Amino acid sequence: MQLTTITSLLGNISVVVALAFIATALWVWARTRSTHVLVYRLWRWFTDRQEVTNARIKEFLDDQNSLMSFRFMSGLHAQTTTHAQTLIRTIERHALDVSDIRLAGAYISVESTGFRVAKLPKPVWQTAKRALMTVLLSAAILAFLGTAVDTALLRFKSSGTWFALTADSARRLEFSALPLRPEDCQAALSEKTGFSTLERQQICEAWRAPTTNAFLTETVSTQRLSFLLLAGLLLFLAWHPFSSLRRSLAAGRVAAQLAKRDRQPALELAEQTSAAD
Repeated sequence: MQLTTITSLLGNISVVVALAFIATALWVWARTRSTHVLVYRLWRWFTDRQEVTNARIKEFLDDQNSLMSFRFMSGLHAQTTTHAQTLIRTIERHALDVSDIRLAGAYISVESTGFRVAKLPKPVWQTAKRALMTVLLSAAILAFLGTAVDTALLRFKSSGTWFALTADSARRLEFSALPLRPEDCQAALSEKTGFSTLERQQICEAWRAPTTNAFLTETVSTQRLSFLLLAGLLLFLAWHPFSSLRRSLAAGRVAAQLAKRDRQPALELAEQTSAAD
């Protein structure tokens, strides 16, 4: 039994490692738009990291590795190292932040003489992204707080009424409702609890059942796990508008910096013309 468990564990780890490798390979390909890195690494692995002896071939491979490094780090798909150097001069001339360029890759159009920012999303879409992200994050926080709830959240099948049940109280999910307690089972029905006569009778029968405590413990555990999974799902959904908003804001900063630097020579020329007049 122990051997079977260890074997299964090692098998699961192998699957996770394989999936992580595939995900990383796809990410590298998406960033570089080339399989050069993967093929080069495979060749190095098969040849036991043997160095290339031919100077011309080695220079070519080093050139390609440098180009892939530039593509991966900047997100700009330069065609050659010469093209990459042109893009680097554009970055330096405009004092651009490489992290902004990396984020704004989807909005950047690479040209032979440099690059420019394509059409930016409208402000209304930016506002919509912020609103959606705020709603999803708020819901995720509420779901995470739900993992700390130690009462079972249940619903009557007949009436559809939701209520919170513990070993010593039951309360409808309404702010104005008062809790129903075991000692109230023998008293007259209070309308302030919000429970009908049949609902109170079912709750009181549940309190008298010997299996109720075990049921409540199991329900709360399942409930906490559900809230945790829900919080994770909401965070995953919130990542898309958050990531999209970051990319568009970065593109806006790059576009503003490009426009600012492009205006400076024109302003300097205008000042020189005015001084000459």
